Amino acid sequence: TYQEVSDLIHQWRHDYQHHIVMLANLSKSQDWKTLSEYLDKLVIPIKDLATLPSTGNPVLDMMISSKTATAKQSNIIIDWSIFMPTNTPLTDIELTSILGNILDNAIYACQQLKFNTPPVIHLSIQPHHQLLLIASDNPSNGIYRLEGGLLRSTQKGAHDGYGLQRIQQIVQNHGGSVNLSPKTDNFSIQILIPLSEIPCIDSECKERGDKQQ
Repeated sequence: TYQEVSDLIHQWRHDYQHHIVMLANLSKSQDWKTLSEYLDKLVIPIKDLATLPSTGNPVLDMMISSKTATAKQSNIIIDWSIFMPTNTPLTDIELTSILGNILDNAIYACQQLKFNTPPVIHLSIQPHHQLLLIASDNPSNGIYRLEGGLLRSTQKGAHDGYGLQRIQQIVQNHGGSVNLSPKTDNFSIQILIPLSEIPCIDSECKERGDKQQ
């Protein structure tokens, strides 16, 4: 959720302020042995951060970071490929809601499986012609719940099924489409949303007009 991302950002800021203070104090006291040991302990989280997305959108980065960490706890891998165009019509809250629901459902589906090798969730975000393409697929046990011809989540809870509804609502508000593909061993979702027009200077607009004629 958006609050989850916000809390995670605050946590990282809080922790690393303490780390910086500690490193500064150890350096001033010239306690090189303890300083070296402390830096060694920071190497692992720093390496983990280096593998996280750097999309230019901090909220998107932290969402992928948060869900990757959640998946890792269940020995699930999220394989992401992200190129977020600057002219996306989605707000940060809408983007967080879409990706949060997609990845929550994918992680839950993988958790229902018995596996010898870690299941992989594939997530792709990229421009496709004049559209924003968001695509995800994950292994599935092939058990789905249909109500009134609509696909519902098999998760038990007060809001089961609301996630997909929320995704469809956001996408439809932007004139886009959602394609769900439930199969016996795999589930995929593909979202297409028209991108916003990029303002251009007079010369660029004229050049575009000339090419269209």
